Amino acid sequence: MAPRNILDYVLLMLGKIEREGEMKILNDILEQLFLLGMNQVLDALQLGCVEMLILPWAFYCTIYKCQEYGYVATTETLVKEFCENPEQVPLRQAIWDLTQLFRAHLGFLRRESEKWFIGEFQGITAYLR
Repeated sequence: MAPRNILDYVLLMLGKIEREGEMKILNDILEQLFLLGMNQVLDALQLGCVEMLILPWAFYCTIYKCQEYGYVATTETLVKEFCENPEQVPLRQAIWDLTQLFRAHLGFLRRESEKWFIGEFQGITAYLR
C-alpha cells in the first residue's frame, strides 16, 4: 500500500473514531446529571462541582474576570461584587485555566455533534461530580 493511501486511510479512521467519541459524549449528557447555561456552569465550575465541561469547538463568547480573585461570570455586574475593575476576556482564553484550577476535564464537540449541541444545550454543559 502506498504511503499516501495509508495516510488517507488513517485520517478517515481517525475522523470516524472522533465522531463516535462525540456521539458517546452526547449520549452521556442525556443520561447523566448535568447543568446547562453559561451562568450555572461557570458557578458550578468555580465551586469545584464540575467533573467535565463540554463546549462546541467554535464557541466564541466573552466573560468578565476579576483579576485579583480570579472569579469569572457572564456579566460585569456579577464580577463587580468582587472587584472594581473586571476585565472582559474571551471564554476560550479563560476556560483552560479554570478547568485546570478546579480539576475539571474539558471536552469539545465538532461538526454535526457541535451543531446539534449548540441548538439543544445552549452551547455549554457540564457533568457534575
